[in-house]
Amino acid sequence: LDRVSRIILDEHLTQCIGRAAQQGNIEAEIEELKAALDRFLP
Repeated sequence: LDRVSRIILDEHLTQCIGRAAQQGNIEAEIEELKAALDRFLP
């Protein structure tokens, strides 16, 4: 399960955060990432 979580996080960072940085809405993506981390990490 930890490995799957890591794969999902890597994919999110690579695609979503990179795209958000290019489009100028990085703050929204960072908040989404924080919410995802809250779901996966106790």
